[in-house]
Amino acid sequence: MVPDPKPLPGETEVKPIRWTLCHKKRDHMTAKWNTEIEEWSPNRWTAYNAIQGAEQHHILTGYKDTDVAKEKALVKAVNGRTPLTDKALSILSGISG
Repeated sequence: MVPDPKPLPGETEVKPIRWTLCHKKRDHMTAKWNTEIEEWSPNRWTAYNAIQGAEQHHILTGYKDTDVAKEKALVKAVNGRTPLTDKALSILSGISG
């Protein structure tokens, strides 16, 4: 879901902050998955919920727990700016693209 970062144009190595953000995204999705399967059967729906929950409640907030961050994340979600959730839906429903 979250590919390894590649060096930006003109750079030979990936900056550590980009690796940190990549790992944070993966960690939050994994944590949400573990939470989902504690309560529900592991299936496509719980996988989708895990990705969507991680993206809306952690990734889109910039990992902040403020009302402003939560509102901005909700606006992004309502406006369809959820690339990880969209990718998960495509993969899990068998739609390529």
